[in-house]
Amino acid sequence: MGIKHLIIPAVIAGVIGAVTFIAVDELRKKAFGSLDQSPAYRVTGPLVSVVIPALEEQNYLPLLLTSIQNQTYESIEVIVADSSPPESHELTQEV
Repeated sequence: MGIKHLIIPAVIAGVIGAVTFIAVDELRKKAFGSLDQSPAYRVTGPLVSVVIPALEEQNYLPLLLTSIQNQTYESIEVIVADSSPPESHELTQEV
């Protein structure tokens, strides 16, 4: 097998990887950008409890809580069940 037989698949894989990265990056921008916007309407109904098990998740909680807050359904309570060590638990409580 010659060198050109190895280069062409590598170039194709690189192009596919770059296109996939760009598509995923655009999707991520759209998804995270929508977190900043409140929904245009609200739906009410019975109370829904969202239980979030957390173990040193203080870095991810703000994004998750913002997403829950921006849902169109209004009657939501959030319960964070944190089992982090004391240092991380204090950070989670701040969030």
